[in-house]
Amino acid sequence: MIPSVKISDINKILNTLSSKVASEPFNEEILSFLDELSQDIKRKKVSLKYPELISFSFFCRRANLDLLKKKFNSYNFRIGKGIVFHITPTNIPINFAYSLVFGLLAGNNNIVRVPSKNYDQVNIINNCLNKISKKKKFRKIKKSFFLIKYARNEEITKLISSKSDVRVIWGGDDTIRQIKSIPVSERALDIAFADRYSFSMINCEKLKDASHNEINQLANKFFNDTYLVDQNACSSPHLIFWIGKYNKKKVDLFWSKLSGLVSTKYKFVESSAFEKYHLLIKNLIEKNDLEFKKRYSNYLYRINVKKVDKNIVNLRGKFGMFYEHNLPNISLISKLVSRRVQTITYSGFEKKELYEFFKKEKLSGVDRIVPIGTALDISPIWDGYDIIKILSREIEIK
Repeated sequence: MIPSVKISDINKILNTLSSKVASEPFNEEILSFLDELSQDIKRKKVSLKYPELISFSFFCRRANLDLLKKKFNSYNFRIGKGIVFHITPTNIPINFAYSLVFGLLAGNNNIVRVPSKNYDQVNIINNCLNKISKKKKFRKIKKSFFLIKYARNEEITKLISSKSDVRVIWGGDDTIRQIKSIPVSERALDIAFADRYSFSMINCEKLKDASHNEINQLANKFFNDTYLVDQNACSSPHLIFWIGKYNKKKVDLFWSKLSGLVSTKYKFVESSAFEKYHLLIKNLIEKNDLEFKKRYSNYLYRINVKKVDKNIVNLRGKFGMFYEHNLPNISLISKLVSRRVQTITYSGFEKKELYEFFKKEKLSGVDRIVPIGTALDISPIWDGYDIIKILSREIEIK
């Protein structure tokens, strides 16, 4: 458990962080520390209950970190910016861990505000961090990060902000506006990961020839992108575009397979059912272009969108409420993308085909185009930012 902090605790933490100098990105000590963290998480049987924990441990393994280091090239010397204040979202348990890792890899000293809700995933990672950081060889790293928890308290946020060189803010638009209104020093930097929208596109021509097993695999991947975080992540799809000649039989099979998976794998609570039903009724009343298509018990709602435009970003689902629309061809996607769109997940398209299409269209939105099943895979390139480079500074030496 991570205890709540008071002002006196924050002053001690800031004094510790201020006394430690920043380091070079991808330094050996950090890489070894994160690799041991990865191994420790994988060894815990309880981690198997949470796919997102396994994904995080996979991200932190040494082979992946070495690959990221190889991609991270700089002609000049780089060093971390200093103290980074991470304000992470309350509804995505694992997000804080990735934000911390990016801060560490960039060579910074970090203070991370974790979700106030008591998530098992947060406690598991915190216990592993505490265990690994007690080792003698990681004594220095122990002083380079602190996980804190506190209810909304502007005094604490102001104090930390006043000493921070960077604030990494994850959250909704209102949260980001509120945090940005709190002043920082003249050279401090804010990196804001605001509310975004994501959707999927599935090639009906390829779906037509897919076997039952292949469609079941696709449904399982879609489940991981959505239900694991109750569609709360910015990268979780709310809408599926069926591209090409619509195949009702195979589309219905996809939804049926998904419904079966949800009924066995998803923990559903009564309050979620009420909230989802309320959102459904509200949308059907307010939006004339929606048609309720099918309900698979409380686990899954399908809503047909009769007419689509760039306002699709207002079509939001929760706890298994999805919108769908058939497009004759992929070229029509370009008319529907706005700056709010972050991730497009896909199935049945070739990477080269998508590369040529999006290169040609030069759309104002879309920062990620990834296969269905990988929507939640966070990387150092996020929302169009190269996070590790932004969290470090380059020193020109001529």
